Amino acid sequence: MGKIVPIALAALVAAVYLYQGKSNDLVETLSEYFSFISIIGAMYVVAGGICIQPYCNATPKVNVIFLLLGALLTNIIGTTGASVLLLKPFIRLNRYKVKPYHIIFFIFLVSNAGGLLTPLGDPPLFMGYLKGVPFFWFTEKLFLPWVFVVAALCIVFFIIDKRKDTGIESSIIHDKKTQKVLVIGKRNFIGLAVILVSLFLDPRKYSWIPTLEYGHHQLSFIRELIQIATAYICYKTSNKGALEMNDFSMEPIEEVAFAFCGIFVTMMPALEALRHAVSSPAIAAAITPSVTFWGTGAMSAILDNAPSFINAMTVTMAKHNMNISSYSDVQKFVSMQNDQSLPSYLIAISFASVIFGAFTYVGNGPNFLVKAMAEKENINMPSFMQYIFKYVIPIFLPIVTLCWIIFIL
Repeated sequence: MGKIVPIALAALVAAVYLYQGKSNDLVETLSEYFSFISIIGAMYVVAGGICIQPYCNATPKVNVIFLLLGALLTNIIGTTGASVLLLKPFIRLNRYKVKPYHIIFFIFLVSNAGGLLTPLGDPPLFMGYLKGVPFFWFTEKLFLPWVFVVAALCIVFFIIDKRKDTGIESSIIHDKKTQKVLVIGKRNFIGLAVILVSLFLDPRKYSWIPTLEYGHHQLSFIRELIQIATAYICYKTSNKGALEMNDFSMEPIEEVAFAFCGIFVTMMPALEALRHAVSSPAIAAAITPSVTFWGTGAMSAILDNAPSFINAMTVTMAKHNMNISSYSDVQKFVSMQNDQSLPSYLIAISFASVIFGAFTYVGNGPNFLVKAMAEKENINMPSFMQYIFKYVIPIFLPIVTLCWIIFIL
């Protein structure tokens, strides 16, 4: 049922658009969905063949270093890939004292906030990249907010972990000379590198990349085919022991694929409605960077952060008489955002869509996946409301509010 509903809704909207003669819009959306799910799926599959086995003691300092490295790695293999790759090693590292707060901060740092620096890091930023935002724009503009959020979360986690540390070693290894981290399936890192390089094969920038013309769209799936082929080869040649230790299966990425198919297609009429609404001068005038920040954040927490990014970018571009479906308009919008004398809506949108994805279990795809994986390891995870009121509001919300004051206002 969970897979049937989004596909049925997507098929219904697609049929309406075809009946109305809007096949160009439908093709553009399906093309973006294919690009999106190709990179997400490829990263998930390749990362699933890498197993990290830590043989060291889980002191608060070691845990903070692990989470910090995870936050950095997220920007290379994505929140889904990093969550799959690192959650079980983190649980193994703390196997004698793992508590729900360990998993919560893993969600905060690895599954969400860490991926703020590149389009590979989190789906909202990748959607922006597909629309035409330069790859390293996010790194340049969001580096300081990333440092602030990650550092603040690491400090809070260290204080909590230090206070709750019972002194029970998480490993039977006590000799510092023998403490190490074992990595199985290292050759899959080559696959990750290939996928990363393929991301830069943008037909809008390189004329030598073959394309297909459909209406006013140039379609090219060279990078997606490279990603899929790399994932297939890595899966077939992956170390079987690594796959077994990671308890790897295709089910989580299948659920993401079906859900996002429904999200991408059913989002089309919503985007049209938003563009129409912003044509009103009164509504356009009310859209400020702060309104954009909190509005995008609320949508990301309640719905999902990828469509929230697109919705917010659609509105703010329409406010400036630009169309998100136009590559040249996106380039013009980004150039305008680089002018420090003007309000930077895109920083507010990018930051909020990624960070607020951690505010609920449904705000970002890996959140619920991590919760399910932790519960499978007999960790008593908080309920949906407990997660919000016990961890998000008292810990994460004040940090985000400070970021809004420092970087957005």
